Order: sequence, then structure tokens, then C-alpha cells
Amino acid sequence: MSNARGTNQETITRVWVLGAGASIDGSAASGRAAPSDYDFLRSLSSYFNDSPTKRKNSLLWNRVSKGFSITQSNWTEGSLEEGIRRRIARFDANRLFDRPRNSGKGKPTITNEAFLADLNEVIRWWLSGLKVNPRGSLSTIVESVLASGGTEKIITFNYDTLIEECFERRDVNVDEVLDLTRLQKGRGAKYFSPYLLKMHGSVNWASERAAYMDTLLSPRTPSKPDGLKFRVAAKRERLAESEIAVIVPPVPGKNVGQVRELATIWEKAFKYLSNAQEIVVFGYSCPETDDFARQMFSNLRATSSSELIRRQVSIINPKSEVLARFFDYVNNSPDWSDAQWRYYPNFSSYCRANPSKNS
Repeated sequence: MSNARGTNQETITRVWVLGAGASIDGSAASGRAAPSDYDFLRSLSSYFNDSPTKRKNSLLWNRVSKGFSITQSNWTEGSLEEGIRRRIARFDANRLFDRPRNSGKGKPTITNEAFLADLNEVIRWWLSGLKVNPRGSLSTIVESVLASGGTEKIITFNYDTLIEECFERRDVNVDEVLDLTRLQKGRGAKYFSPYLLKMHGSVNWASERAAYMDTLLSPRTPSKPDGLKFRVAAKRERLAESEIAVIVPPVPGKNVGQVRELATIWEKAFKYLSNAQEIVVFGYSCPETDDFARQMFSNLRATSSSELIRRQVSIINPKSEVLARFFDYVNNSPDWSDAQWRYYPNFSSYCRANPSKNS
């Protein structure tokens, strides 16, 4: 099985860009639901509050709830990203202007860093319980990637491991899918060419808690930019007290560019997208608050060997306005200004319109 490694200019026929909508569409209908960013907090709140008995991790959720509650009473309304941004801003404002409201009867409330660490554990626990639909859209995508011999790639902004599960069901080792050995030993993206790039980390990447707090949660510049070493943990493995999942929280000023491993992932994603014949954006809306992603899509440029390719961008999303948003970003690139644009409300309509690509 070829993965086209070791070349500066790979042939990339199609890049799948996945967001929460892809996980919702490709997960099993039974069991724990894959939430969108918008209903994540509401889903978790309902799960814990609607049960007459104490659920697993309820104490952890209580700490997270307390952390959110300094913003407003209805903090479960709205997206996870909005809730986190409001919480961080309110805590910092209270610390500067209204110290008693941060203290709670003389007891200091949880700091932003500690709050995000607790939320990290809740997210890991919830998403680790998702199950893939073996005949769903994600399985179809993985089959197409494997059949391509490495000319198709997957870029995901999701934390979950549904894609990895699809590869494992086809006896493809996760280490090969992610190429973590090269990622953690290399000094750039030149020889790093995995099937799958996880832009915001993963619930099954475990690192030392202190290093994670320093690099991804601290508002300061990391003291050791190369210090975020991590391993792949088992899906339901209980991490040691000194460990935490490597997931990039949706906060302003993400430090992904200052962590070597994550910077390499973003650098490679940029190369994949720049050289692709087709970009398929499935269930990802690229919100304006995700500035790193917006800048990446706005600066795509082709290598000399691919300038004459007739490019295509396909948007799969029930919200048609997402197409206009991506058009504004991608059309800024001269190499993509004449690309063909296609819109599909769901994955099945994309497959029907492109039968030869998904056979």
C-alpha cells in the first residue's frame, strides 16, 4: 500500500475536509450522539440533569458547570466556542474589575486554565463513547482514500476517533494512518505524508499535563515550544493523573503555530489543500473565530507542477451559506480563482453526482 511519502510535490486528487457535521452523519444512530458545536453544552447538560441517579463523571461536570455559570444563567444556550469565549472574558474581567464576583463567598473560582483542563476531560470522555456507522459516510470516505493509494487525504477539525475506527475496521494500523513516528521525529512536513491530519488534536492523544497546560492553555508564549510529546492511547483508556488529552480548545489566540507537532500538521494540510485537484468540505463551516483555518484557506497556492489543473471545491452542508463563506476565503488565491464550485445539501447527493469518484 503506497502512501506517496518522501516527495515534495505529491499528486493529490482529493482532500476531504471534515467538521462536526461529518461526525454526526457518519456515527452510529444508537448510543451516544455526536454533537455539533452549537448543541454540545445542551447535550451534556441534558445528559447529566435528566437522570435521577448520579452519572459517571458527574462531579467533573459539576466543576465545568460552575466554571460556565459565572457568565450567565442560560450558558447552555449557544455554541461551545461562544460559551468558552464568554467564560474566559468574564473571568478576566471579574478579576480586574469585580473581584468579589470571582471569589464566591471567599472561595476562589476555578481559573481559566483549570476550567479548560476539566472541560478537556469531559470532551474526551464524551467523544470516546461515539461509535461509527460501518456503512455510513465516514466509512465510504475511508474506502475511497484507501482505494486511491494515497492520492486522497483527510483533514479533520474533529477531536473524535471515528475516522481511525474506520481504518482499523479495514486492518490499517492507526500509526500508519497518522504517521506519528515521523511527526514527532521530523523537523518539518517534507517527509511527513499521512492519510489523516487532525488539525485540533485528538481525544486519544495523551501528553504530560504540565506540557499541555504550558503549550495550549497558557495565555503566555510556551516556555518549551517542542515540549508537547504525546502518545496514542486506547479508546477508553483511563489516563494517568499526570496526563491529559491533546485537544486544542476553541479559544482566541490558539497556540497551534507555536507547538512543533501541530505546526507540522498545519503546514502539511496547507500543502495538501494547495495541490489538490478537488477539495470536499463536509460538515465544516470554518467559523470566523477560527482564524488559523480562515487564513489557511485564504492563502492556498499551487506548486508549478499543478498550475494547469482544473480545480473543484465541493461543499457538503445543509446550510447553503457555507459555500459563500468558503468562496470568499478560497477565491482570494490566484491559483483557485477559476475553480469550479459545487454545493450539496448532504453526503448522499454528493455521491449521486459523482458516482465514478466513489465507486
